Amino acid sequence: MMEKDNIEEKESSVPDNLEVFHVEEGYYKTIIPDRFKNRKTKTPPHSNIVAQIPGNIREVFVKENQKIKAGDRLMMLEAMKMNNILTCPFSGTVNSILVEAGTVVPKGELLMIIDPA
Repeated sequence: MMEKDNIEEKESSVPDNLEVFHVEEGYYKTIIPDRFKNRKTKTPPHSNIVAQIPGNIREVFVKENQKIKAGDRLMMLEAMKMNNILTCPFSGTVNSILVEAGTVVPKGELLMIIDPA
């Protein structure tokens, strides 16, 4: 881990293939491989939104057939007295919503199906 001042002073000496990242309380230099930079991501024909933790659905922010963008809020899941906002990782259209407010869901429960744009 390095101090921010040291990174800024040495930025001119950082080779082209090194990237500087700020993670929590430190700054780090790392090499990003070309195979990672040039990777192609595949979007499935439809994508399932699944509960990553058990909890209670507090609120659903979208409706079926609604067009959404990456980062839009989908629903609020309360777990261990904390409200977790589930957001969409890609743009698309809400195909079906399989839960409603007040539903208690286990980990791995299918919550929503979204058709990618």
